[in-house]
Amino acid sequence: MALPTPLYALVLEAGIRPTKAGDRFYYALLIKTNSGQIKANMWDAHKEAAKDPDYPHVNDVIKINKFKDQLATHKSIVISPLGFERIAKEDLPEDEKELCEFPKADPERLKWALKLISDKSLWEDEKHYNFVNKCLSKLDRNKLMSCPAASAIHHNYSGGLLVHTAEVLDLCRAIYESCKEPYGFINRDVLYAGAILHDIGKVETYFITEAGLADQLATEQSIGHIFYGMDLVKNVGESEGIEQDFINEVIHLIASHHGKIEWGSYRPTQSQEATILSSVDLISSRNGKIESRLKENVKLGQPLRDSFDIYKDWYFASIGMKQYVEAAS
Repeated sequence: MALPTPLYALVLEAGIRPTKAGDRFYYALLIKTNSGQIKANMWDAHKEAAKDPDYPHVNDVIKINKFKDQLATHKSIVISPLGFERIAKEDLPEDEKELCEFPKADPERLKWALKLISDKSLWEDEKHYNFVNKCLSKLDRNKLMSCPAASAIHHNYSGGLLVHTAEVLDLCRAIYESCKEPYGFINRDVLYAGAILHDIGKVETYFITEAGLADQLATEQSIGHIFYGMDLVKNVGESEGIEQDFINEVIHLIASHHGKIEWGSYRPTQSQEATILSSVDLISSRNGKIESRLKENVKLGQPLRDSFDIYKDWYFASIGMKQYVEAAS
């Protein structure tokens, strides 16, 4: 599919990169266009390009007048020097204005998420239910309601954190219900508290920009949402007089929910509740990423590729994916 000229775009990501030889730099972009998200490069950039107004920056709306289309060979385009101009959102042509529109959680899906997270009947001990709600009450409610679950990977839209959290809780509930008879050693209150609170620190490190993009604060890299979640549980647990063993186990679930240290966990999973949480967190996040990719295919009327990467793992176009795209098209 040939790209139109001029090409209108919203800059989602931007950064300076060294070439493979290490002797030059280039400016790497991820842009949102009406033809989908596209990688774009600007060659022979200088080290301070990220601060230079002659280069596009995140959240800029740009009109690209000169570029080389290398999608077929390199899966990217090359923007020529001075080949773009920064424009205001209001100056976008009518058929391009949706570039600055971003998805929000479906109202019904968000309503379901809030109902499930607040369901007292799930809990064995009411004091644990009250403890989790006390943790949630310590957060800025507006931030909690709008917080994305990630900046680019999954559930990266306003309300995405709550939807992801409820999906994880629902999956944990299903596993507990199927395992409670043969395996009576799984503590559902520990599991459910970990499910609801595992990503709660993201309220302190992720946000929706004025342009509508999901983004992260510098604190996500310098401190991390896992620490904020652990700290919240420790402080609230102690102030509410919750038994120390329960606090420690919930903190462990938060600390280990990425599964492996090389994936960002503070600790590897060392309890069955932690193993369940880590597994379903991965399922929810991958489902969210795959859904986003398939919806983009549907929106743009593009055929589903035979294979593509999710978290740098290669997936083939499965029967279920093809049926999803066909049903939605």
